[in-house]
Amino acid sequence: MTRPVLLADIANDKLYVFMARLTRPRAIYMKTTDMHGNLEFDNSIGTKVIGDDSFDNINNPTSTKQCITAEMGIVVAASDTDDDYYFHAYIPPTVVGDPPVISSFSQASGLRGSNVDIFGNFLDNVSQVTFNGETASFTVVSSTQLTAVVPLNATTGKIAVTNPAGTATSTSDFTVIIPQYTLTTAVVGSGSVSPASGTFDENSVVTITATPDPGWAFSGWSGDASGLTNPLNLTMDSDKNITATFVQIPQYTLTTTVVGSGSVSPASGTFDENSVVTITATPDPGWAFSGWSGDASGLTNPLNLTMDGDKNITAIFVQIPQYTL
Repeated sequence: MTRPVLLADIANDKLYVFMARLTRPRAIYMKTTDMHGNLEFDNSIGTKVIGDDSFDNINNPTSTKQCITAEMGIVVAASDTDDDYYFHAYIPPTVVGDPPVISSFSQASGLRGSNVDIFGNFLDNVSQVTFNGETASFTVVSSTQLTAVVPLNATTGKIAVTNPAGTATSTSDFTVIIPQYTLTTAVVGSGSVSPASGTFDENSVVTITATPDPGWAFSGWSGDASGLTNPLNLTMDSDKNITATFVQIPQYTLTTTVVGSGSVSPASGTFDENSVVTITATPDPGWAFSGWSGDASGLTNPLNLTMDGDKNITAIFVQIPQYTL
């Protein structure tokens, strides 16, 4: 037995299948379904279109795609190879009917995912509903009413409905309402957050920057954000409350002394933790720098000193010997 024959009637939004019965007496049966949405056939054997009680092995349904037109209808052929007979059946063209009409819809605006009732005429054979070009799911209530779901990607614009006879477009726009969410920020320590607050469209991405005051460092986010990323890209899929925490940078004291005759610059000061201070020892005339002691050593001059704690260093100068000629 041959496989079923599938024929698509694009103009009338119909799908036809022609098949032979699995067991004798065999005949050719037809089933149809609409092509929009999920393709579903009922559980029946279908409508017999070719069959004769005198022949029990009618098989091999066939047709040609040229048959599927609104003017000509469908011609299906089959044969009984046991008795060398050839059969054909004619299915008249589908009546297209009237194009749809939109007279109104139940609300002028709505959220994505909400239901909208569309009213008009000739809506019972609609195959597609769109909101500003985005395809929507829908349910046919009657020939004068549809219930459609606003697509998740819909934007403000016209509603359109399509059936085999044409497309109708609403005269007014349907306004898609995009939810908005509130951003609230707080600060622990000394610093600022930008933006400090605001109202933003659903799923928009807000870039938030934490800026520490002098002597302070950003140490992380808490609340509806976490981690150390700064600036932070925050998706506004709900109201957001975030806190920027700043911690004071430890400071350490530099103290210098001199042995001999000379000077040290800087002589003293307070510096941020892990900052690097460049210290220069300058001997007075007749004196020479001979090294560091305390929290530094060696002869390097100038000296780069990392302030990872309080530092006490001594610059040692020695008098240059002089001789008489």
